[in-house]
Amino acid sequence: MRKQSIILLHGLFGGLSNWEGVIEHFGPTHDVHVPLLPIMDEHKENELEYFVNWLQKYIDDAGLKDVILVGNSLGGHVAILYAHRYQYNVRAIVLTGSSGLYEKTSLGSFPRRHSYSFIRKHVANTFYDPATATDELVDEVFKIVGDNRHA
Repeated sequence: MRKQSIILLHGLFGGLSNWEGVIEHFGPTHDVHVPLLPIMDEHKENELEYFVNWLQKYIDDAGLKDVILVGNSLGGHVAILYAHRYQYNVRAIVLTGSSGLYEKTSLGSFPRRHSYSFIRKHVANTFYDPATATDELVDEVFKIVGDNRHA
């Protein structure tokens, strides 16, 4: 019998490492996929549209059917749009801190991407339990947002 496929979709500043615990838990019983969203790709269409089309191609190329989508932040937004368009191929959707449902109208201040304390505060605010924002995770996000290609 074929294992149920789960696709884990990371957020804009999330790394694939964010999914380690989920992979450990579901890996033995499910067909877990953790694709790297093509955030740095250059494209002419709307970015979200591009990600949904990219996800559809990924699913088709892998021959996946009746998938469970788990999306964090931007990955959740992509999961919502994909599930709306391709509901016949989505068994379930799980959202964690998903964009696309409710957006804050402001970060509360000018986004200081070169301020480590600013990044730490906003990374911690992303999680239900702020302790999830470990030094390692904050360092990873700080490196990403400090890269001018992401500006």
